Amino acid sequence: MTLGEYFVGVIGVLLAHTFKTVTAEQMQQNAGLVVGLVQGTVGTLGVLILVASILKINDWNLYPSSLGIVNAVHTFTGKRINRAMVAVVLGVLGSILSAMGFASKFQTFLVELGMVFPPIAAIMIADYFIVKSWRSELDESRASGALPARMPAVVPAGLISWVLGYAVAKILSLHPDWIPAVNVPALVSLVAAFVIYVVLGKAGLGRGVGIHDTPAV
Repeated sequence: MTLGEYFVGVIGVLLAHTFKTVTAEQMQQNAGLVVGLVQGTVGTLGVLILVASILKINDWNLYPSSLGIVNAVHTFTGKRINRAMVAVVLGVLGSILSAMGFASKFQTFLVELGMVFPPIAAIMIADYFIVKSWRSELDESRASGALPARMPAVVPAGLISWVLGYAVAKILSLHPDWIPAVNVPALVSLVAAFVIYVVLGKAGLGRGVGIHDTPAV
């Protein structure tokens, strides 16, 4: 893997230095141009390395995405679906989106994901280590090897922190000149959600509402 990544990186450096007049937008819009540039610099071997790297990256992407969807469907509906079929559907859908030019919008999509999901981890860490809303129950359940006997239906403090964490990161991403030194959207959303949840949790809002018995698994 390291050797392969090295070759792909070297090809990128060679292309960047040799074809300085070709913009990233032109390369994204014309796959044939990319292949032509690679073949013109490092020959057929370079093209094979490029194709192989793309296939492997798509393989990496398909595995967690199909596994995530299968697990999500099972968690929310209790039904098990065929992961191979999900992978095929996602592969076809991804290919169609790529042909439609979705790749040119992919960076923006990744930035959005980077602002949406980090707050979830921040809230979990803040609750377990700082707020400790359910720490005693979790310690007991870990010792017994079972889920806690009680659980909340919803934790408003978590939802509020999640939304506000994303909102803060989104606003700062639209105004990068406000705090230029630390304006990393994923980091901002994580830190903002963490701080907000600690404040709300210390105010007694971390236990949630609608506490009920945990259903048997």
